[in-house]
Amino acid sequence: MKGKHDFSAFYNLGNEGALKLLRLYLSNPKEFNRRADGYISLFNKYHFTTGNVPSRWCAWYGTDNKLWEDGYADCDALKRAVSKGELVELPNDPQRLGFFIDPDIGDRDGDHQFKHRAFYRTNTREAWGMALYVAYEYRRLLKAEKITFDPLKVAGAVRSVWYQNKLGTTAIPVHVAGLAIDFSYKDMTEEQKYRLKLLLDTLTNLGLLSFTDEENGNHFHVVVPKDKATREFYRGVYLKFFLN
Repeated sequence: MKGKHDFSAFYNLGNEGALKLLRLYLSNPKEFNRRADGYISLFNKYHFTTGNVPSRWCAWYGTDNKLWEDGYADCDALKRAVSKGELVELPNDPQRLGFFIDPDIGDRDGDHQFKHRAFYRTNTREAWGMALYVAYEYRRLLKAEKITFDPLKVAGAVRSVWYQNKLGTTAIPVHVAGLAIDFSYKDMTEEQKYRLKLLLDTLTNLGLLSFTDEENGNHFHVVVPKDKATREFYRGVYLKFFLN
């Protein structure tokens, strides 16, 4: 998998999903067939086609997670989530946060880009907590090695399924559930990029996140784990950061 630039635990997640489905097939073939026949991907739905879920994320998050059941379908869904406080925007303070949001986020929103751009600058508290934690550890690592620290650039946060469709990807990612951050390395030095990847590798091995190197976009795609304890940890990071 490393030859495919997959430095995370995604391969194991796929195996877990396959074993889960195999156990279901052996214990309850009728239920297995019901799910196979009736389980439609949101991404395929918004392509106006039908088909089974095309993504490995099903193995990790499961059918009961909002990624599949109520991922943010469109800008109206994002707007409702913002109004309820489910999605939040951060202040523009790169030196304090350790990162800043790419001003071009949401630039493929067509004729509505200026109206809806702000929604793509939001995310869940868990995702922002993860970003704060990564940025904090990244800054510490560079300082210890006497390497210049520049705030990380967030090139991707929450997205609607409709917007993800505009990007032309072939599988629905966890952006549509507010569970991912894309850190751009386009403008980094080789030293900075290497240290960031080293940090993400370490945090992946500790079970605190998973990531892939999406070279076509010049960024690391970083994902909040599914377990409740880690999500609560990142929510705590977010709350503590803004209460202090």
